[in-house]
Amino acid sequence: MAKKKAKTKPKARPKTKAKAKSKPKAKPKAKPSARAKAKPKVGPAYPAVDICNGGQLSSNSLYIQFANGTGSPCLITSVQGNLFPVPQPIAPGMNTVGLNGPAPTGNYSFHSTCVCSQGGDPVIKVQ
Repeated sequence: MAKKKAKTKPKARPKTKAKAKSKPKAKPKAKPSARAKAKPKVGPAYPAVDICNGGQLSSNSLYIQFANGTGSPCLITSVQGNLFPVPQPIAPGMNTVGLNGPAPTGNYSFHSTCVCSQGGDPVIKVQ
């Protein structure tokens, strides 16, 4: 009679430490350019509009930046063509004012309570 072989259990494999799945690295976010962050203010070719001397602004701008070098706060009391809301307080230094809409081409005089050396109202030239 033939001997029956005893059934043996299969050998257990040695346990290996499972490697932790590494998280996929997130792609670095592209840094927004300075142009993308900045609100459209004064056109790139024009400095801020001086509260006493006026200045220039790019057409279709949505904001205007005023420079007040008088050292005292003042108020813009009127502007030709309803370019921006008045009265508009202007503190010493730089001030950003939202326009009532895209600035159409033209010359816009404004009056303020600032004490300026020259006479007459300054003009904002939009081009």
